[in-house]
Amino acid sequence: MKNKTLIVIGAILVILILVPIVSWISWTFQPKKPLQVCILDKTVPQLDRIEHMSFNWILTYNKYVKNNKRIHKYKKDYYGFMPKRPIKDKLWDPKRIRLMEIPDMANEYDALYYTDTYGVYYNDWLRGMQTTSTQSTLLYGGMKDPDYNLMKFMKDRNKLIIAEYNILAPPTSRLVRYQTEEQFDIRWTGWTGKYYSSLDQDDQEVPKWLIQSYKNAHYGKWPFTKAGIIFIKNNQTIVILEDENHLKSRFPIIATADYGLEKYEVPDSIEYLNWFDITYTGERNQIVSSYKIDVTQKGDSLLRIYKIPNSFPAIIESLGDYPFYYFAGDFAENKVSYFTARFKWIKSLDFLFYSDDLEDKSRFYWKFYFPLMSNILENYYINKPE
Repeated sequence: MKNKTLIVIGAILVILILVPIVSWISWTFQPKKPLQVCILDKTVPQLDRIEHMSFNWILTYNKYVKNNKRIHKYKKDYYGFMPKRPIKDKLWDPKRIRLMEIPDMANEYDALYYTDTYGVYYNDWLRGMQTTSTQSTLLYGGMKDPDYNLMKFMKDRNKLIIAEYNILAPPTSRLVRYQTEEQFDIRWTGWTGKYYSSLDQDDQEVPKWLIQSYKNAHYGKWPFTKAGIIFIKNNQTIVILEDENHLKSRFPIIATADYGLEKYEVPDSIEYLNWFDITYTGERNQIVSSYKIDVTQKGDSLLRIYKIPNSFPAIIESLGDYPFYYFAGDFAENKVSYFTARFKWIKSLDFLFYSDDLEDKSRFYWKFYFPLMSNILENYYINKPE
């Protein structure tokens, strides 16, 4: 009996050792797919590059490589805010898209992904320099004119463009926002929002400046303690929907119709827990997915007062010859273990990386963002312009 137990244990250990080795070898020898991607990320207050690393995970896992046949490195193959080691010294460099380089960049790159232009603020980078009850001062950020012009040049060449929240919101200037809206037929309403698992001001989840701003406009009152959704317009007007009081379902839901289900293999609905914005589109685009906010009668009345819809676009896709996508949310911000990208078939074990807890943000990455982005890249790679 003892020998049988040892044999079983030995077999399990062999499997645990061999399977990762075979998986890594299989990934190593699978064909490379040349796809030079330009990534812009101006929100990198830490070394983890969380605003774009999960996208690089997908590039690596699917073996998309640069023109030199090497893997896109998430630590340096991007434009934007680049912190230096050691992080305690607070040294950084801006890697900017320069106007004179744009024609060459538009010819060199196959695709463009603007993951985040919100930027880095003093409170994020040099902690303790300002009080937490006021908004911090911008250190570096906002979409600039060269960033916009690169998008335009890529569009003229029918190359893939993916952009997401918050390229249109401050600190992007009104002029650059207007140019981008006109070029891609989208309109930002000025509203942004986010789900919070607790609105209790003692839990320190909601930013202190936001709580203070609301109190200033409501006679010092902050009567919220449950989960809820906060809407903000131009960092001034604040509207709060609290669970049970204003919300039937506390989570914003991303709902996808038949077209998106078939083409991008995403679920028909999924909870979304991160920042989003309310952005509309004209006739040159189509809506692939939409946000749904399930409100009570009281919540509906509150939204009507401020002219906030309870359903609005989540993914906008171009109908023209140029492949353009706008994600009206902070889709790329996901924590993943980058080293696992080099194991083939690991996506089949994605259930190990998230739980059934609806508060688990990893669910969105594995069930929605991964299939969405993988299919966008694959569809484009097959048909990309030469």
